[in-house]
Amino acid sequence: MAEGRSTDESNAPEDVRDSAWALGHLTASVFDAHVGSRFSVDLNTGVVSQTLQPDFDRLDKSRPVSLELVEVTRYPGNRSRVEAEGREPFSLLFRGPHGRPLVSALYTVSHPVLKPANLFLNPVQVSAGSRPGENPDGLFYESCFT
Repeated sequence: MAEGRSTDESNAPEDVRDSAWALGHLTASVFDAHVGSRFSVDLNTGVVSQTLQPDFDRLDKSRPVSLELVEVTRYPGNRSRVEAEGREPFSLLFRGPHGRPLVSALYTVSHPVLKPANLFLNPVQVSAGSRPGENPDGLFYESCFT
């Protein structure tokens, strides 16, 4: 996994804050500069399938969950498809606290520099652990962009 980096988020260009979170503008390079920084997940905005609704209803929605972006992974694909769609496929790997597990759902995710966006977060198994997302270092979630 990538080492955390410190970024001076207060000096981000205004156009990045205004446009980067528009879904069509989300690319791996937008997130590269933010590996190691914190994103806030608003649980009150979650959209979840009926099957997971009981688990979602049990989540503590009184405060957001803080996730650290730990990795941006690119998936080089068919060049003509990338050119047609305007971006290469990529995924984001986030680490969250053990005590605040999330279910697979669409959440509004915020960052101090970037505008809020709706991201589908899915628990994933990174290494040791018996349940998806479980690891001694925290719970992990992935968001994929195709």
